[in-house]
Amino acid sequence: MSPYQIVFGKACHPPIEVEHRLQELEELCLEAYKNSRIYKKKVKCFHDNMILRKEFRVSQKMGLTIYYTNIFPYGVVGIRDEATNKTFKVNGH
Repeated sequence: MSPYQIVFGKACHPPIEVEHRLQELEELCLEAYKNSRIYKKKVKCFHDNMILRKEFRVSQKMGLTIYYTNIFPYGVVGIRDEATNKTFKVNGH
């Protein structure tokens, strides 16, 4: 219920030109929303293509004294520090 209807007890109808203008603005808003979704999808594809994929192998040397020991599901990689002989699980992404 609109404030006008509460005060005067009847509905207020705006002029036809105003209704058409509101409809045009709503269409512009919907079009902008569609365009933003398209833009967002294109940017996501671009960034996803820029991500470098790297294959890990067991016993592959990755630094001065660190080696890959295991490769687990979901991108988790086991590494071992040769200097301290400690094993860690890290995110391989």
